[in-house]
Amino acid sequence: MILKQAQKGVIMNVNAQKIIAGEILPKTEITEVMRDALQGYGINDNVNPIRLTRLCKEICSFVDHLEAGYIGANKLSNILIKELLKNKSTKQKIMVFGRASMTHAKKIAETGCEIASIYAKSHLLHLPDIGMEEKKYLQTLKKVVKYLKNKGIRVFFDLEHAVDAFYSKTEFGEILDNEQKQKTKKYLFEMIQTVINAGADRIIACDTNGGSMPWEISELFDELTSKWPEVKFGFHGHNNAGMAVANSIIAVKHGAIQIQGTMNGDGEGSGNANLSTIISNLALKMQIPILQTTKLQKLKLLCNKYASVFQAEVPSNTPYVGEHAFATNSGDHVSAINRRTGAYLHVHPENIGNRMIIGTNRQSGIANITHLAEKAGIPLDKNQARKLINQNSTALEHGGFKHGESSFLLACLRAKGKFKELFEFESCKLTTVITKKGEAKHEATIKITFPDKKTTHEAAEGNGPYNAIAKALIKALLKKYPFILKIKLTSFWLSAYEVGEKGSSAPVRVVMRHSVNGTGIRTIGVHPSSTQASLNALLDAYQCAIQQLGQPKAKKKKTL
Repeated sequence: MILKQAQKGVIMNVNAQKIIAGEILPKTEITEVMRDALQGYGINDNVNPIRLTRLCKEICSFVDHLEAGYIGANKLSNILIKELLKNKSTKQKIMVFGRASMTHAKKIAETGCEIASIYAKSHLLHLPDIGMEEKKYLQTLKKVVKYLKNKGIRVFFDLEHAVDAFYSKTEFGEILDNEQKQKTKKYLFEMIQTVINAGADRIIACDTNGGSMPWEISELFDELTSKWPEVKFGFHGHNNAGMAVANSIIAVKHGAIQIQGTMNGDGEGSGNANLSTIISNLALKMQIPILQTTKLQKLKLLCNKYASVFQAEVPSNTPYVGEHAFATNSGDHVSAINRRTGAYLHVHPENIGNRMIIGTNRQSGIANITHLAEKAGIPLDKNQARKLINQNSTALEHGGFKHGESSFLLACLRAKGKFKELFEFESCKLTTVITKKGEAKHEATIKITFPDKKTTHEAAEGNGPYNAIAKALIKALLKKYPFILKIKLTSFWLSAYEVGEKGSSAPVRVVMRHSVNGTGIRTIGVHPSSTQASLNALLDAYQCAIQQLGQPKAKKKKTL
């Protein structure tokens, strides 16, 4: 679109001209809107204020501004605003948010903040909702901005529903008739001129309902920056049409100097613009000086901390910072990667603190196995890799090894014939009795054989099938390996797959994590029986742990 305009001789904004000339764009200011993140559906309402405050302080080292909260909205917002404004290193970046009214303006001024973020209804059709007449509302906005400026506070003015007002959209994205079109756009521009005259430092165009398309954003910013070339405009996007990141990038290309969003894209509806994706794109694709290289390399870590404060996880497929953002399970892809490392990577993952992951699942082939084995320090030839696949087809089919690194190392050693089994499982008998009162009793009897050919039986009761099996196994192993009491179970996950197709016979994947003197051992078991899957993961865990604990300290062998 830019090139077409250039060819037609249309006047373009400065950023568009720089892109045509191949120049680097000036730094884009980034704003974390924590207020919007806290409004997200499913966000934990009991978030710890101390942890949130600590997180916001760290975010401030990555962004130019942080909108801490809505003035007087709730206790958490009040605490956050107060604590962040007390800190000298964050005070100048903190924005306090409120409605464009004298009541809120005075409350904002009382906080002692340096930046006020105030919003107004920029769509003419919304004025009746707040009981205001056009001219009177503009006078109020003028008064509010001047009041804050006289207090020495910078004013960032949010134009709520600005994109809809520009295109004269109403409920459900429907377009108004021609007469109303002219009125809504005219009123939007009158509001912008009013707050500019009153001294607003920044004008933020908001795609409040998140339904706009990139070409709409480009046209909006072309007109805004052409009409007011000296004014600094920003963009605030929502993701309800899946376009928040694209709209933010196109806004920068067409003149926006500030982008608002949330670090992991949290927010109401489908969320806000994801700042981690935007920052990465601006820095790595557009060479805009957003962050120092060392800071950009910590972006993934920041996003993980951000999610943990809300007792969540960064979605694994999140661009750039997701755990699987640079992952592949395809055998063909891995074959290409083995020849040319960057064949399926669009940037270096390390630039944002991530890594390339080659996994295993039903799409995998020999190339995946040999690559992972080589990386693990246990190289396999093609025949050995094929043997591993045949011996572990069920685990591979359901992506088990990407969750159980220790089980994969064991599988490699077994495929090479290099692993000395420290005990051999013979059988397990499990008895479960459930009374009509709902009480359950579980007893397991397990039989194992040690390398010296001695066989032992042990039985134990437990509060569940797995607990009974684990207790019986430990009792049996204690006879030969008394140090196994150092092995502690730290986590246990169970997932069922293809339930809709296979019903109660669907395969189950169990992932266990044990701690051995502070070292983690993660193993997997996959089987239609959850008890068998648990037993398989447990047996692998103790094979690994005993091997690790039983090694003399003087000998440094590869641990599992």
